[in-house]
Amino acid sequence: GVVHSYDVLHGVDVDPRLNTSRTSLVVWFIDHDNKNNNMETETTEDIVEVNQSWLLHTGPGDDIGQFILALASESGFESDGGEMKLKNACDQFDLNVSSGSKGNAFALTRLGQLCDDDMLSNDYYLRIDSFLRKLNPHNPFLPKKIGEHGNANISNGEGTFECKKLAKALWYDASMRGNRISQVSLADELMLEYMTAASSDDAPYCRVDMLLM
Repeated sequence: GVVHSYDVLHGVDVDPRLNTSRTSLVVWFIDHDNKNNNMETETTEDIVEVNQSWLLHTGPGDDIGQFILALASESGFESDGGEMKLKNACDQFDLNVSSGSKGNAFALTRLGQLCDDDMLSNDYYLRIDSFLRKLNPHNPFLPKKIGEHGNANISNGEGTFECKKLAKALWYDASMRGNRISQVSLADELMLEYMTAASSDDAPYCRVDMLLM
């Protein structure tokens, strides 16, 4: 058996000889004592109302806790509808951006999917673009800087930015940190672009460059 805190990300290495049907029993122990809570952005009343109160025990520098809280608020389901309490207690997009800005590969991967699905607003685009350039200014998939987009206003940041342009840059950073989902997503996207590239004088060279990446 294994006992660990909720914010320990882990996998299971199963001996191939034992790789047969098996059952896992997972038990959560809930601590309803909020005296040691260090969540600065939530009140005690908010935490008491949330069934999974331990998820809110995360600080501004806890990238793993932020990602887990974002994941739980996005995908959680409870028979009594209690998951809505958690969803209302936090902003999953803001948490993923905050976690991703610290280099969390899981958050970067999730943000890549959100951008690819064009689910984020201009404000998030600007924040993601900003932290990606700080994490790795040599990321080959960074789009042109804000203001160089034809439909954006460089003076005030207004305009409609295409979040999809950030997906590959996010997946690349996550891939460099060892996230296999991002590696597959980036490879699939590059292959799609290779297969659907418009015909032009330099298109063959662009397609080769994308495959080499």
